Amino acid sequence: MKSSRRLLVMVLCMMVTLNIPINAFTDLDPDSDTTKYIEEFQERGLTNGYPDGTFKPQNTITRAEFVTLINRTFQYEAVETSINYTDVKDTDWFVKDLKIAADKGYIKGYPDGTFRPYKNISRQEVAVVLNRILKLSNDVYTELDEEVPSWCRDAVQAMIGHGIMFVKDKKFQADVDITREDSVVSLLTVIHQEEAAQEDDTEVDGDGTLVDTDQPVSGGADLDEPIVDEPDADVIYAMEVTIRGLEEVLNQETKYAQKLESNHLDLVRAIKTNMENYLADYTYDYESNARIVNAEYKLLPENEQSNIENAINASVPYMYLNRLEEYFKKD
Repeated sequence: MKSSRRLLVMVLCMMVTLNIPINAFTDLDPDSDTTKYIEEFQERGLTNGYPDGTFKPQNTITRAEFVTLINRTFQYEAVETSINYTDVKDTDWFVKDLKIAADKGYIKGYPDGTFRPYKNISRQEVAVVLNRILKLSNDVYTELDEEVPSWCRDAVQAMIGHGIMFVKDKKFQADVDITREDSVVSLLTVIHQEEAAQEDDTEVDGDGTLVDTDQPVSGGADLDEPIVDEPDADVIYAMEVTIRGLEEVLNQETKYAQKLESNHLDLVRAIKTNMENYLADYTYDYESNARIVNAEYKLLPENEQSNIENAINASVPYMYLNRLEEYFKKD
């Protein structure tokens, strides 16, 4: 028994001397390009893996798990704040991290009051979270062979353009759940970029390098350019759901939509386009364009107005119809 312990001590000492990670994961492919990222992430104390010594790189990651990785990566500290998610208990292991996330504002819950901590987080959601923190430009456009939702399109393009997230065969796979492996690669890339910027003594700003998220961010290079606040996550989600409903109307997928004439469909299309333009660029003059659509709507006979409203009511969930009220004012 004593000899076995001495042998174990000798092996551990040799590993330390040779700078070999003692807690190296047992399931990593030595030939994989991502292995070095995962091992460095561990060496920095940002992940511990599973109790059995594995990392399980291809496993998905939940919203709660991703929040903890974000807080470790950006060294966000505990804060005194409250959260009121209906599906989160005070005894949950991730409560502390959710409070930090709520304070920093980089991720929010759902309109129904839940956070859904055990729901897998998708690649498009990760892109939005990271860009809320980093505030990177999306000047470099990458053509993709897939439709990326408007609510996350800018963030996806920013992450691709700055080499933080990647495409394969011209697909970003926006709605696919991100893996533990890809999460680590993206977060460690952010760390590397920040460290490189510090070494180069580069001013940290919003045009490609990282920003200090505790400091106010300017509206742009032009000092006269106004600061535009990003709408709350529930507003973005409501608009995205509404847009999908309007697309169903345009495709005339319900009996109510099939009653609409071409000029009615043009009006629905104008509403959809207005929302899409706003989600793509928050400086877009959404209200003025909504007033233009409303003016056209008022010129229609009442029965045609009712036909449009019935078609939309049949395709847009009731709780999101308030997003359309300004288009159908009758005063």
